[in-house]
Amino acid sequence: MRLLLDECLSHVIAEQLRQRGYDVVSVQEIDRQTRSDAEQLAFAAEQGRAFVTYNVTHFEELMIDWFEQGKSHYDVILVKERSIRRNDFGGLIRALTALLDQSPAEDALVNGCLFLQPV
Repeated sequence: MRLLLDECLSHVIAEQLRQRGYDVVSVQEIDRQTRSDAEQLAFAAEQGRAFVTYNVTHFEELMIDWFEQGKSHYDVILVKERSIRRNDFGGLIRALTALLDQSPAEDALVNGCLFLQPV
């Protein structure tokens, strides 16, 4: 599985995951941090990447819109602040590592949504 991290997640997390051998980039690293949620999801879909974000409300609505329009995307991985705090880089890295290890195939998560759980 390949990931694109939203701007609400530090590029340091992407760097640390790449050092562990995972294909992860952040929107900051590719200069996409000012794009709309719809543009981010479309880009992630074009790139074959699941999208990781804390922006739960907007992405729940966006995924419903995409479903109704028959559009396809890789999963959106939602993170809740009360589950894993944004500044808990270690917790985010552990949780994303566990997810990546459980779903190694590039197309493991398609057209769905899941909430990232702490490990």
